[in-house]
Formats: sequence, structure tokens, C-alpha cells
Amino acid sequence: MFKKFLPETESIIFYCLGDDYPKPHCHNYWEFLIMLKGKITHTMNGVTEYLSKNDIVLLKPNDVHCFSGNTPHSHLHILINEKVFETEIKSCDYDIIICTNPTTKSQKYYLDKEQLDNIETIIHSLQTLSSCKQTELKLSKILFRTVLNYYLYHILIKESSHKKYPASFTNIYNLILKKENISKSIEDIRILCGYSQSQFYRLFIKYTSLPPVRFFQNIKLNHAAHLLKTTDFKIIDISTESGYCSISHFNTKFKELYGITPCQYRQNKLKY
Repeated sequence: MFKKFLPETESIIFYCLGDDYPKPHCHNYWEFLIMLKGKITHTMNGVTEYLSKNDIVLLKPNDVHCFSGNTPHSHLHILINEKVFETEIKSCDYDIIICTNPTTKSQKYYLDKEQLDNIETIIHSLQTLSSCKQTELKLSKILFRTVLNYYLYHILIKESSHKKYPASFTNIYNLILKKENISKSIEDIRILCGYSQSQFYRLFIKYTSLPPVRFFQNIKLNHAAHLLKTTDFKIIDISTESGYCSISHFNTKFKELYGITPCQYRQNKLKY
């Protein structure tokens, strides 16, 4: 087995590959592997499974993996410097989730069609619009953050639907998901549930690994993205319905999660 290294001068690199890599190897960096077409057999830390279009896998530094396919296939690889990756997840309260997600079980999740479309749109921009190293780096960071948030979405939101929460947390979760509560603050939800601030915080950390504000923010922004995609409401009205009084704050938070502004998100939906 051999180890691949990301040069210290590089923070984020991406490339699309259509070849096999059957020799087991590990890295000194984090890597997202996203299937764009076809199917491969992927082995990571002794766990073998099929990956097909829309599947996403996250590899940690020193994870051992290899892959091969019998039919035409293509996949996106995003390589992230270890310090850059860990700084990013710590800055947004995600380090607990990523660092405690065991590598001895499958790390595969399935991206929604719209999520893969957004990723391919950013790749297209990187391949056609980048005119200088600085622009390329900026777009690469947008790509990384977008993919990271999609991956975490599937860990937190999709997997949570399969968990059996105690009544204490199920009631909170159901209140948050109600349409009429999307525009409220997390403090309003806490008061409705009758918990102290410390009790409320501990429940979210225990069952989602995220602070209440961060968890509810993701719910609000997913709701906003749905409205941008399925309605012709004005963006300022979507912002208000999603609980944001300031359009600039809404734009900032939306871009942090999706990698592009609400306006760009809607335009991409009209294009593709």
C-alpha cells in the first residue's frame, strides 16, 4: 500500500476521473468522491460496496481505499488540505459530526438530483469561467462548502428520519418542521416547548450534534431553496417567510449553505 500526498501549497484540488484505481492507497488529506455516471466497486477500510450515480463518499486522512468498474464510469474527486477541512467544520459546529462518524461502516449517501445538478453547475463554472488562480481558488472553496453541506444534510436530516427519538425531542422536531413555525425564531420554539435554554441546548447536542440555532437555520434555508425552485415568489418575500428580516443576512446564510446566492440558485434552476 502507498500514500498519496497533497502539496502543502494546495488547499483544495478537484478533478473528474473515468479510470479505475484498483491499488489500495491512503492520503494525507480529506477527499470527497462523488459518482457522476456509471457504477464502480469501492472498498474503504475493508468495507466493499457498489457506488453509482449520485452516491457520495467522504474519506478521512489515512482511510485506505481502492475502486474499479466493469462499465464506463466517471466520478468527481475533491481533495482538501487537512487543516483547511478541519478549520471549516469547526467554524460551523460540524466537527463533532464528522469526527465521530465511524469509518468502519459505510460512508455512502445519495445526493438528490438537484444537489448533483448544482455541483455540476459549479464544476462547469470552474472549467469555463476561471481566468486566474485566485478566481479558481474561490470557486473551488464554493464547490467544497456546497458538497460539505450536502453531505452533512444527509447525515443530519435524512438519517434523523430513521432514528427513534424520545418524546422530549420528537415534539421539538415536529414543531420545527411545521410550516407555520418556519418564520419563527428558535427562541420562540424553545418557549413553546417549555424548556430552559440549557436543557434545550443539551437536547440538540445529544440528538443532532448541532446547536439549536444551527439546526433550525438549515431547516429554514432548505425551505427557502424549495420555494426558490418551485415558486415565482420574490426573493425578499421568501426571505421573510423563512424567518429572515434582513435580506442581506438571508443572502449570506444561504450562500454559506448552498455555495451560491438565492438569485443564482433560482437562475440555475431555470437554466438546467
